[in-house]
Amino acid sequence: MERFENETDLYGGRKSPEKKKTIITVPKEPEDNNLLMDHSIQKVMRKNRELQKQINELIDKNNGLKSENSRLKRKLKMKNDE
Repeated sequence: MERFENETDLYGGRKSPEKKKTIITVPKEPEDNNLLMDHSIQKVMRKNRELQKQINELIDKNNGLKSENSRLKRKLKMKNDE
């Protein structure tokens, strides 16, 4: 007489059969022949170069503005001292 459901399983009374795992492999194409991947990588690299040029231009502009700002501060300081 079982007081609980599956009472025989509570303390390892019955073992379940082992299940085998199957691994499904998908054949991969060689990366050398993948023209779409090469083209997309080229597009990304081109865009990266363009963005890097923009970053460099903005850094130069920022440095120029900082130097102009400091020059104007000195000029204003000299006027206030007089």
